[in-house]
Amino acid sequence: MPTKPHGTKATPARKVHVLVIDDDVTLANLLCMLLEKDGFEASVANSGPEGLRFAQQEAPDAIILDIMMPGMSGYEVCRRLRKMTDAVIVFVSVKGSTEDIILGLQMGGDDYVAKPYTYAELANRLYACLRRRGTGKMPTVLKAARNLMLVTDPD
Repeated sequence: MPTKPHGTKATPARKVHVLVIDDDVTLANLLCMLLEKDGFEASVANSGPEGLRFAQQEAPDAIILDIMMPGMSGYEVCRRLRKMTDAVIVFVSVKGSTEDIILGLQMGGDDYVAKPYTYAELANRLYACLRRRGTGKMPTVLKAARNLMLVTDPD
């Protein structure tokens, strides 16, 4: 059985990096905390332009993207992201009509989750998209609160 040369360190497996782009700071931070608990590396951007900068600098494996944000809609952010990355993009939005979902998918989203949603649903949809793409080393188990409901205040 081969052994590693003396004095070398084993390289730890790279975690799957998820970028959360949402102007709701509390929700975005909570989502990052839950993703990290499940073994992902997570970061937050609180606007479309900030998310585009982060995506270019950090090259995330996946992006969770809100639609209704001031300054630049998530649809426009997705359109621009698709020019620079093939990362998995999962939309999350209070806009849950069939037309909204279709538009999100047509703009380049891989999946669409309507708010309010449970973390378990979002995490498993994200996991399924990543698995289909064969992106990186996947966390072995989703441990975060499976029946936690994430709700936003429209005000």
